[in-house]
Amino acid sequence: MAGEDTTIHTVAIGRIGAPPEFRSVPDPRFREDEYQLFTWLGERIGAYFDECRLRGDFPQLWVSSAPAAALLDILADRFRYNQNDLVVKRFGEMLSFATERFPVAGQQALITATGALTQHFATGQQAGEDEHLGTVLVWIEPAGRNVLAEVAATELIPMGAKTDPTFDRDVLAPLVGDYDKARRDKR
Repeated sequence: MAGEDTTIHTVAIGRIGAPPEFRSVPDPRFREDEYQLFTWLGERIGAYFDECRLRGDFPQLWVSSAPAAALLDILADRFRYNQNDLVVKRFGEMLSFATERFPVAGQQALITATGALTQHFATGQQAGEDEHLGTVLVWIEPAGRNVLAEVAATELIPMGAKTDPTFDRDVLAPLVGDYDKARRDKR
């Protein structure tokens, strides 16, 4: 949601080559719902970190873009001191493992898909525009002939930590408003 960097509606998590699991909350301003989302996510990340430890490996997290990695850093800082939910606290500590290494060149704890792709492919965009995974993928393999039109259409699709304010206003806000109204009417 625009205006609050740590508000998350939807999360997808999975292993490369396997279908992802999705979880969402209709209105993350209800913190109990959002914490259930992070508890769910923390359980999955925790299981992965435990597997890595048992194998003697180090965990590796992939995210869509540098802004998504920055969001993980904010979440890590917010959650690792949480005293109310120990799963969420551990989730914050595990995120800290990856986010503290992210600024180090050559590290392999936290990798961005946009960063990996733009090391190997050139697009016709500015570097900041290359942080939208969808547009990078369009430049690499356009479906049609007009790459610029495809990129412009793809830019409107949320792809990472920040959403387009027009999307927030025209799509997301009415949906959240309907949910909030239904929740009030249910009482």
